[in-house]
Amino acid sequence: MQYHQNLKLAMAITLSICLATAFAMRPEYISYGHRGRILSLAINEDHSLIASAGDDQEVFVWDFETKTILYRFKGHLVRVVKVAFLSGNRLCSIDQSGHIIVWSIESGEILFQWIGLKNTTTMSADIQERFLVTGMDNGTIRLFDLLKRHHIGDFEIHPTIIWSVAFSSGAKHIAIGTEDGRVILWDLNLRNIIKTSTLHTSRVWSTNFHPIDQTIVSGDWSGTVNFWQPSSESKQESISYNRPILKVKFNPSGSLLAIGTTSGYGKNQLTPTTRLVGYHFQKEILSFHQQNAHDIAITQDGKYFLAAGDQDGSIVWWSAENSMPLLSQPLDGQRFNSPEDISLSWDVDNLYSVVQVGRDRIFSNSVTSSVVDSNLNLQIGTDGKTLQLLPNEIFIDPSSIYWWRVKSGNFNRFSEWSQAQQFRVSSRLAGRVRISPSRQAVESGEDFTLAVWIESVDDLNSFQFDIQWTEPEAIHFITTTRFNEVFPKDAVIIDTKRFQLQQDNEPLRDEPFFQIDRQKGVYKNIVAIKDSKYAAKTTGRLIQILCRAKKKGTYQFSIENFSFLTQSLNEIAVEINPAEVIVGEGFQNWDVNLDNIVDIFDLSIVALYYGKKVPWDYNPDVNRDSEVDLFDLVLISSHFGQSYQSTNFWAESFAPSRLDLSRTTLENNYPNPFSIETWIPFQLANPANVHIQVYSSTGQLVRNLSLGQISSGHYIDKRGAAHWDRRNSEGELVPSGIYFYTLTTNGWPTEKIYSQTKKMVVIH
Repeated sequence: MQYHQNLKLAMAITLSICLATAFAMRPEYISYGHRGRILSLAINEDHSLIASAGDDQEVFVWDFETKTILYRFKGHLVRVVKVAFLSGNRLCSIDQSGHIIVWSIESGEILFQWIGLKNTTTMSADIQERFLVTGMDNGTIRLFDLLKRHHIGDFEIHPTIIWSVAFSSGAKHIAIGTEDGRVILWDLNLRNIIKTSTLHTSRVWSTNFHPIDQTIVSGDWSGTVNFWQPSSESKQESISYNRPILKVKFNPSGSLLAIGTTSGYGKNQLTPTTRLVGYHFQKEILSFHQQNAHDIAITQDGKYFLAAGDQDGSIVWWSAENSMPLLSQPLDGQRFNSPEDISLSWDVDNLYSVVQVGRDRIFSNSVTSSVVDSNLNLQIGTDGKTLQLLPNEIFIDPSSIYWWRVKSGNFNRFSEWSQAQQFRVSSRLAGRVRISPSRQAVESGEDFTLAVWIESVDDLNSFQFDIQWTEPEAIHFITTTRFNEVFPKDAVIIDTKRFQLQQDNEPLRDEPFFQIDRQKGVYKNIVAIKDSKYAAKTTGRLIQILCRAKKKGTYQFSIENFSFLTQSLNEIAVEINPAEVIVGEGFQNWDVNLDNIVDIFDLSIVALYYGKKVPWDYNPDVNRDSEVDLFDLVLISSHFGQSYQSTNFWAESFAPSRLDLSRTTLENNYPNPFSIETWIPFQLANPANVHIQVYSSTGQLVRNLSLGQISSGHYIDKRGAAHWDRRNSEGELVPSGIYFYTLTTNGWPTEKIYSQTKKMVVIH
């Protein structure tokens, strides 16, 4: 959409977060046991065990909960470069000589081993349940099938040392890092090289595959981390540090990249050696630890992060919760004046957060920030078309209401979104849209109306919005009673395709108009477009709906997903005011005809529909089980003779004699004959736009009762049937005589027309 220049809003929003900053400095626990560096860590599937190995040639198995050593396995004669858990309570380890051992964890026995070849040195290794690959100092890789206990073969890859190897998900490919800075993608099935990257300038010490999109990340000795997607020709992204990269590893969900480096001193403080990078934005969100990080391990639940590699043989543990953030500022519903700064703040125990800001409560039109670990400046404004996210800025069109929410993450997972809150920007608004009455009290079972009004809105050409209410099971939408009293009489509703021809830059929402979603409590896509040369009213009613209160409580009605456009298709910024309905006690199901007493007339109505299936909210169905049966008669009998205080219900003196749930039909009016007023019942098999025309005996149109768009159902009692007060279109009483009434339904948008006519008599 194009917006008037004077509607643009530029507002700085500072996002501040309360972090447990002590986390970045103090680990939860440090485990000791090895004599020398730990070069490899592994966590088993159920997070009950940890394995570690390194320079001292031993393999340790730790209890995850107590962080104590359970087993020490000895069998290697040189440093161990890789350990991994296998199924069946087994553990695999490989040392620098190429000696492979598969251990039974419970017994400590060697189940299988393979002695490496002489005159070669294993520089790296990776294990994926069935397959094991090692990178050699002679430029070859050695491949094993652990399931078959078989050496598949040695494969020449490159003339220089292979410093890193890594399996992809499913072990289809291997990423290989070399001495001269190459990253090679090798196909395990075809046994050949697929593609090579040459962007590194020094030895590639570590490689890893993204668990979902298979992007290859690699870190070299000069401190460069590259992101490479072999299937794409787009430019590779990179991050640079001033220390050699020892380890790059994605967390299990792929949302974060953990980077481990060698230790070193900066100008004023120890240089962090462990860093967390948000993968999608390639932005560092956290740095900590000051010791060599040769290997990193992250639990599936994201609660624990482990690092090892220092000369003291330690394993360092950090933990992070995953609680839902608590929004603190601004207060829900707080109003601001532009260009006043707005500070969004929240409390959280997690490591980082993501902020989402939108124009509606369901965030259908919203933007999301990058991962945030400290203050971040965002801009609210308009780019002239739609919501956008730019570096360090959020651009949002100048709505009067903004909704925002936050979710936070630990080492692997995000929490659920926090409860959404809103803040309002009241300046430069061009009018108001409100639900009227703003507050009303009704009794349970009572019908009530709500109307959406515009006030002081100039040059309105089209509108589109939803009406939403809380607790859908407590409020039952019945029908639309009035619609579009703002546009001239010759204005029409234009279908989506035709509207798109006039407005190429942003069409209406591509979904059916006037749809009731009873499960979610929303009347969706209420639309009108003024196809007329005459101006619309600046104040008036857009729609009026009839609802029924079914449950005691307090419920809110709000306008969501709204759009108000001028003749030149510019957005009109309006203030939106919701409404509240308070429902009390009062309605008694066994008073079927609602005359405040349970008597023979209630029994008669139930008997009339006995044995028939009816809508769940139909009066003769006393216990609301969608069938009129003996249980309904028993309920009336048990309350027979009881009377109640007067309610606001109309008493139905007559019920139609037919109930056909399978088709659209017009019922007999009641009373008939009549002298003052009558009700015209009908039922709809499908949603339709409904009109009832009253004609004189000579065929002259006397009155057109336009009921608007109505959902399928039965409209047979006085709360749902059409009402005629014996007056013509000029407000005059018509003389006695015979009249005809015609039901016309337009099954819009299919435009299938149904028409049926019946006779009634007016008497003095």
